[in-house]
Amino acid sequence: MNRLIILVFALEFLFVVPVSSYASDAKALVDRYEQAVQAIQSYDVLFNVDLLRYPSAKNVEDKDNLPTTLLRRTTRDVFAAKRGRRFEQNVNCEKEHSISVIDWATAVSAAKPLSTVLSYLGDGFTYSSYYNPDCEGRFLAELLRAPDARLRVLGGAHQVGIEVDSDKLRGPIRVWLDADHGYMPKAIEKYVRVDGKVPLLCRTVLDEFTRQDKNVWVPVKGAYNLTLLVGPARGRNHKGRAMTVDVESSTWNSIASSDLFAAKSLPSVNHERDGWKEFLPDGLLAAYKVADRIRNRMHRNIGAQLLRSRHLVVFVGVIILAVLLMLILIIWKKKWIGRLRRLSR
Repeated sequence: MNRLIILVFALEFLFVVPVSSYASDAKALVDRYEQAVQAIQSYDVLFNVDLLRYPSAKNVEDKDNLPTTLLRRTTRDVFAAKRGRRFEQNVNCEKEHSISVIDWATAVSAAKPLSTVLSYLGDGFTYSSYYNPDCEGRFLAELLRAPDARLRVLGGAHQVGIEVDSDKLRGPIRVWLDADHGYMPKAIEKYVRVDGKVPLLCRTVLDEFTRQDKNVWVPVKGAYNLTLLVGPARGRNHKGRAMTVDVESSTWNSIASSDLFAAKSLPSVNHERDGWKEFLPDGLLAAYKVADRIRNRMHRNIGAQLLRSRHLVVFVGVIILAVLLMLILIIWKKKWIGRLRRLSR
């Protein structure tokens, strides 16, 4: 019996030490996380997205706070580094099936940051947002390497993570890593600074992974939830998305062509936005055109306000300059009058 206890302890020590050895070295953890992300150079993933609502979010007495599913949609997300990205939504419904593509050259030349351009649909709706999300204009892996990033190691022997913060962020971000699955994230938490406090804004949790190669672990099940920021129920989920990958219909690190990211791969192009070429069904196209008109009108109004503000700045500048010139003239006049009086004596 004693030998068995010693053996169990020895095995636990062997498996725990590799995790705890990183606990004092943020750079080593960042290296492992980056290796896990970089191991996925491309994917063609089919997954279901369930839109969630939490009816008991504000009822703190309901400890379970279980979600209900409002809607399920099937999405195809295709990505290849240096090639491009493709989204297909409502794949199983021909009348609602939309396709959006962007090639790499267009993505990197866009006015917006690359992470924002490629994360077109937002967190919870794209596959990569579950393990390498857009963090206010930078991918998480990119943010962790940034010169302005302040890193702090979290956890201990059985769980380990990294907190990253920056003056450019609305709040810190915590990444909890899964040592059993190649240091892929097991959870990503984004916080936000509000009125002197730093409540949790949203949390991504990955529940299942599958191994595609010796050093390639890929997430296949997870959830993204927004939390309440204020009140007694602060920190509780109130709405979100759940993701389940159809592993049999998905592939990783197998894309060798840019054809899927070209506009010619679409039935036709009837909408464009931020460099994306899109084929949208009639109903969705009409809604997008209304949204585009509203957005363009807002941009024009903002532009007009900026123009007016520039005119105001110029006007104020001219007045200040005129006042300064008057003061200089008054001072100069007083000096010359003083000199003339001294000469007249």
